[in-house]
Amino acid sequence: MLLDKTLQIAVIGDSEEAWLLACVLATLHRVVLVGGKPVIANGWRNAPPELQHCVQVANEQGRLGLCAAENANALSVVPYYFIADAHGLDYFEMHIAAQITVPAVSYLVHSIATPVGGSAGIASRFAHCNTVHLPLFTREGQRLNDLMQPDLLVLGGQAACCAQVLTLLQTVVTAKTTHVVNYAAAELIRISLMAFLATRVSFVNELANITVAMGVDIRAVERALKSDRRIGEHYLESGVGFGGEKFFDALKDYQQLFAYPEQTLIHTVANINTRQQEVLFQKLWRHYDGELHGMHIGILGGAYKPGSSSIVHSALHKTLPALLAQFAKVAIYDPQANAQIQASYGQYSALTVCATAADVIAQCDAVLVLTAWPEFNALTAADFAVAGKQRPVFKC
Repeated sequence: MLLDKTLQIAVIGDSEEAWLLACVLATLHRVVLVGGKPVIANGWRNAPPELQHCVQVANEQGRLGLCAAENANALSVVPYYFIADAHGLDYFEMHIAAQITVPAVSYLVHSIATPVGGSAGIASRFAHCNTVHLPLFTREGQRLNDLMQPDLLVLGGQAACCAQVLTLLQTVVTAKTTHVVNYAAAELIRISLMAFLATRVSFVNELANITVAMGVDIRAVERALKSDRRIGEHYLESGVGFGGEKFFDALKDYQQLFAYPEQTLIHTVANINTRQQEVLFQKLWRHYDGELHGMHIGILGGAYKPGSSSIVHSALHKTLPALLAQFAKVAIYDPQANAQIQASYGQYSALTVCATAADVIAQCDAVLVLTAWPEFNALTAADFAVAGKQRPVFKC
């Protein structure tokens, strides 16, 4: 698509969030994406199907185009700039900011996960723009829906600027609740929301460890807790701990608000999570009295949660090195994260990345279930029996 002066919105960044923002805005407006990976031209095999479809539709409707660096001058007349990530902010500063022809009319809307105070710094750097912070509350695998129909829409900045951006967003987004606050409050909402969810996860994991010692079914306890409206059902399922880049960055930003971060509740939450990520290896170790040398151990999962291909801060990074250190041979399979596992650990000859769960089970003495993918939850005792021999299965 050729750029021209009728363009309304520029989305700048090279992350998945940049593409999603561009596609959502392009459902009604003309949008150009700057710096995005070449989804349209060459295809993006690792992109979620919902994103691939959204890009295809927006492109076919003629509302979404791409811009190269040499065309940066054409973006100086755009009234709205949505910055999706830190790369996008750098690009905006180097190629576009100085070219803006109508100061104080352009709106700079950034979704960068800044610590408290970061958005005020961005506003100071680009004082000739009206800067608004738009934190994104999206879940991997459901990001498109979370952007178009969010439970929570938060805009941080001066009220008049936020109102202008909100008017634009309301043409393509239907939010259950909307909050217009200052920069610091918007940043604090983001990191405290993540910290609270992490607290719920660590609470139920700690509770699960108690129920094991008491002989109580943790799932029965979880169901009862979820039925209380004061508690609700989300983020209240025990497992191998939370992971993902957003959780850990938010916890770090939250702890930095305190003079003594090691004395905070969130510090304890993080410590519980670290211990929880080691639980399955410890169960295996105790089962075999520490004699893991030469054993064949299977791992089902590696992504930090179902529906994701990311292994960032996954329990895999506690479990797999521990097994390799014991000179165990490991076979692993994850429906979406095999490529990331291969890239991170492919140099170890004792590791085999398999194509199916059945391939893992066939060559192992015991199985650890790290990620609660539906296909793993559907496996029965018969699936873990090979040549009449039942494989011990360890899961949370």
